Amino acid sequence: MSLAECRGQLTKAFRDLWNRWEYTKSSWNDTQAEQLEKRYLLEIEVQVRKAVSAMDHMNIVLQKTVKECE
Repeated sequence: MSLAECRGQLTKAFRDLWNRWEYTKSSWNDTQAEQLEKRYLLEIEVQVRKAVSAMDHMNIVLQKTVKECE
C-alpha cells in the first residue's frame, strides 16, 4: 500500500468518524457528549491533521529520493 493510499484511508476514516459523531450528537446533546468531543474527538482531529501533514512531507522526500537514485 502506498503512502498516498494510507493518507487517503486515514482521512476517510476520520471523516467517517466525524460524520457519525455529528449524527450521534443530534440525539445525544449533554455535558458528557461535549466532554467526549473536547477530550477525545478534537484531539484525534489534531493528531490526524499532524499525521496527514507528516505523510505529505514524507511523500515529497520519498519522491525526491527516488528521483536522485535514478
